Amino acid sequence: MAEINKVKQELEKAELKFSGKKVLDEIARVEGGPRPDSARERPGSAVEQAKERGPMAGTKPDKEEKEGEKAAISSLPISGDEQKVREKKIENIMEDGLADIFLNLEPNKQNEFKIKGEQTANEINELLNKVKVKANKIIDLIKKWLSLIPGVNRFFIEQEAKIKTDKIMRLNMNKWP
Repeated sequence: MAEINKVKQELEKAELKFSGKKVLDEIARVEGGPRPDSARERPGSAVEQAKERGPMAGTKPDKEEKEGEKAAISSLPISGDEQKVREKKIENIMEDGLADIFLNLEPNKQNEFKIKGEQTANEINELLNKVKVKANKIIDLIKKWLSLIPGVNRFFIEQEAKIKTDKIMRLNMNKWP
């Protein structure tokens, strides 16, 4: 058994690519006997372990594998209830200080502003799920939403977007320990 472990270590050190025949021949040589096909099904055998590691164990992953890993870690797991609570907090931050402006809008503009605000809050919530949150994207979303208000100064929109983004980012930072 010690000899098998030694061979396994030698194979791992050499970072040989898995080619079933080479590994099976080496195992057969150490165990002393012909290469049985049943060795493939034996639990804990070197062949099974090599299969689990994959054909390219010890080599650098391809670009596709790296992208898959990025996709797997690109968003944080969060429950549906927490999503809804966070989205409501985002909506509250977005509407903060805009009550007078909202009430002075025409009813059809109010409805459009409200719907677009909810969509924007949802998109921001989705952005906050990602590991790397980009504040510029949040600023752009808020600017687009605020630009629905007729006759508003662009400097006001810029300032409000930055203030609201800062508050949202602080909200997002509070979830980390």
